[in-house]
Amino acid sequence: MREKKIILSPSLLSCDFAQAGVQLEALERAGIRQIHLDVMDGIFVPNISFGQVVIRSLRKCTKLFFDTHLMITEPEKKISWFDFQPGEFVSVHHESTKNWRQTLQMVRDAGAKPLAAINPPTPVSVLEDVIDLIDGVLVMTVNPGFSGQKAVPETIAKIHETRELLAK
Repeated sequence: MREKKIILSPSLLSCDFAQAGVQLEALERAGIRQIHLDVMDGIFVPNISFGQVVIRSLRKCTKLFFDTHLMITEPEKKISWFDFQPGEFVSVHHESTKNWRQTLQMVRDAGAKPLAAINPPTPVSVLEDVIDLIDGVLVMTVNPGFSGQKAVPETIAKIHETRELLAK
């Protein structure tokens, strides 16, 4: 049986941006090694968060690995905008691109670890086309683009189904 690796990745969206540097330092002191960055473009999801300029500036004030969640339309056109570092995770949604496999490969070619992101209504079966290419799966338990939502109850079964698929 494979050893389970648990990674806590608090979302930057929850921080007070006026105190981001201080809060990132506090997370480091608490033993956090990775921060989740929700990149939203106002097109793929209705909200806008932050982009590569903010992420680039955050690199100057923390040693944390970045777990970048691209909730953006046509991410393949924007992968090169980001300064992904070796070992960092980058999540790409199946619905956000016409060629999911190619986009995930672009993430890998940029030196990061590609993750497949699937929304609550997305069937787990879509992972079969990219399972050999990804380093993990982000199973969304809420609809992307809004913080503070209640989990969609059906997604718990989807997590189990994903684990079974990955264990094959």
